[in-house]
Amino acid sequence: MTFEDWNDKGDRLFEKDLCKQAIDCYDKALKLDSRNVRTLVSKGAALNKLKLYEEAIQCYDPALKVDPVFAPTWTLKGVSLTHLGRYEDAIFCYDKALELDPFHVLALTNKGNTLNKMGRYEDAIVYLNKALEQDPENVFTLTNKGNGLLRLGRYEETLCCYDKVLVFDPSNIIIWYNKACVEYRLGQKRETVRSYRQFLALKPASKYQPQIEVACKYLLKLEGN
Repeated sequence: MTFEDWNDKGDRLFEKDLCKQAIDCYDKALKLDSRNVRTLVSKGAALNKLKLYEEAIQCYDPALKVDPVFAPTWTLKGVSLTHLGRYEDAIFCYDKALELDPFHVLALTNKGNTLNKMGRYEDAIVYLNKALEQDPENVFTLTNKGNGLLRLGRYEETLCCYDKVLVFDPSNIIIWYNKACVEYRLGQKRETVRSYRQFLALKPASKYQPQIEVACKYLLKLEGN
């Protein structure tokens, strides 16, 4: 098989979330062209999905040596660094991406997400708003903006973001839970009950056991009054 054959097969597998098999194909392609930026970046993206962030960076770095002006590589390296908790390094990568493409939604969103993790909520919202100007239906961006607003105590604006998320993703279980918590803080008892009930109706997995217990506790309290 040719380089293109292996690379295209890897892309098809990646689109199906078959990341390990995709990586095998990308490795075969890279044996035929070890400096191919597209394949290095695609392999890195697959490694990111597998949460192998250090290995992903080992793909992005040689790609950047070949082509240091390809914004998506800087962004994806930033994503890996964010997951590793290396926030300042991640911000550097997002800034490099945004120097090359100021409207790069993934860079804007992930810079905002990383600033949230650093506790810089006001700064985060600036970048998340810029991302939403380009892609107003992006659930990840809306969620991160809502979470930042929640940390700032701007509850009405938080609900606005969460409601938009639920328009596009009505089965988003953690947003229903977060929405209920915010509604309770605002004294919206009827809405709180509805959101907690919707959270439970979606049959949350065992990893949400603490949230399940909170929802049941507050439903008992609110419906008992």
